Amino acid sequence: MKISLKNICLGIATFLILFPRISEAILLSELTLKEGQRIGIYIGTFDPIHVGHSSVVEQSLKDGKLDYVLVIPNSAAHKPNALPFIHRLQMVKSLYEDSPNIVVPDGPEIGNDIAYSFLDKVNSQKLPAVRLIQIYGDDVVASVETQRKERAQYKGISEWIIMARSDESIGQIDEIKKALVKENPDLKIQVLKSTDPGHSSTKIKASIAHAHEGKKVSDLDERVLSYIKAEGLYQIPKGNVLVNQEADKCSILYRSLGDFNVPEAE
Repeated sequence: MKISLKNICLGIATFLILFPRISEAILLSELTLKEGQRIGIYIGTFDPIHVGHSSVVEQSLKDGKLDYVLVIPNSAAHKPNALPFIHRLQMVKSLYEDSPNIVVPDGPEIGNDIAYSFLDKVNSQKLPAVRLIQIYGDDVVASVETQRKERAQYKGISEWIIMARSDESIGQIDEIKKALVKENPDLKIQVLKSTDPGHSSTKIKASIAHAHEGKKVSDLDERVLSYIKAEGLYQIPKGNVLVNQEADKCSILYRSLGDFNVPEAE
């Protein structure tokens, strides 16, 4: 029986769809807590997770001297057009599948509930030497009132890392820092000058819509973009022809989005 190249390619493509490579990311349930660990908690919409987010994670690990960073997609309740949690979580897992210092949620809890559960787990094990550090961008640190709410929400957090994109924002953060430390003498706040110039998720999503035409999306990791293409996310048109890179670029997948609910741009 003669087997054509076309059949081989289609077979490989089918296998990759039915049996995708299992993520090697560290799952939260697998994380073993030890005394002396410094664990960062980074919560965001990640719609999608891009190089600006990964820059915050990498810089926090290095300059904040962290052992791990727990990356959590939030519930996106404030962004009704955001992708469902499961897609945003899978993009995070795809990005960090081979990263030994990044921890991702297992599910099925959504968003901030994961952070609360993790804090409860740490507190229940009574390991006082474990320090939990909340990571923020300067866009979140808008006012003292905002940070008071954050402080009330995440009891058990002993330190904050705030990523400042400009000298101006560093000055604003310093003022907020003084007020917060005055109210919470036990809270340590570390301000880091971000190496990331800033990225717009809205612009990135607009670029993704044309990625199937061969245009590169420079603000996204290829692993994240591959997941987006495979799932038909962010307004990729019906009948899109996707080239599966993992199948030696020879498998052509005709994908109809059918009933897929396409979200509006932010």
